[in-house]
Amino acid sequence: MRWLWTCSCCGKVQEDLPLDLGCEAPSYWDATPEAERGPGSFLNSELCLLRRGEDVDYFMRGCLALPIIGMNENFVFGLWTSLSRQNFDRAIELNNEAVLDPDEGNPFGWLSNAVPGFPNCLNLKLRVHHSPHPQRPFFELEPSDHPLAIAQRVGISTDDVVQIVAPLISH
Repeated sequence: MRWLWTCSCCGKVQEDLPLDLGCEAPSYWDATPEAERGPGSFLNSELCLLRRGEDVDYFMRGCLALPIIGMNENFVFGLWTSLSRQNFDRAIELNNEAVLDPDEGNPFGWLSNAVPGFPNCLNLKLRVHHSPHPQRPFFELEPSDHPLAIAQRVGISTDDVVQIVAPLISH
């Protein structure tokens, strides 16, 4: 099957099945009306800070890869995770590092987006694996019986990829 779709980032018509999808913001940002976002709230392409009253939430963007069975490629979701204030501050420090200390550790986070093709993904537990600049960190879901965690461990078929992307791209 031949796919024709228009990339929302560059506007070019593409002919291959897309192997990545991205969320522009954490679901909590989208769910909070602009008038309710407190002073200092911000969203850029990599980080987000959301103030709501006395509450402050910290988010970082990263990649969650699902191996595609029978291929040497992954299907990648660009998603957001929540972080503690300490881990958020450290993520900012690491953002421009070309070389990372292997003992840096993998901070804990909560998945902060709905994921097309998978039910109830908000607040799945994960670990953040920082990557050297300019690569985004990658997310590893904690082992569970959730379909997304299983898919990350065992992979998905190309038919699964088609089912995920078909409703989201313009033909």
